[in-house]
Amino acid sequence: MVYLDCRNVSAGAPGAECLRSCHTLDVDCFSTHCVSGCVCPPGLVSDGSGGCVAEEDCPCLHNEAAYKPGE
Repeated sequence: MVYLDCRNVSAGAPGAECLRSCHTLDVDCFSTHCVSGCVCPPGLVSDGSGGCVAEEDCPCLHNEAAYKPGE
């Protein structure tokens, strides 16, 4: 992850409040103001464990268990 400082982004840009994760792929973010914090680099999403992965590498959740692609 990388730190995003809202003082260094253009007006209206989302911040850590809109962090996309494997669990929120289908959820749109509505942001009223940018929140500084750790975010994944462009093209990656949070894996829920503090890391970033490509969207296609997100685990599948079934009955509270996570399965990696191909399992």
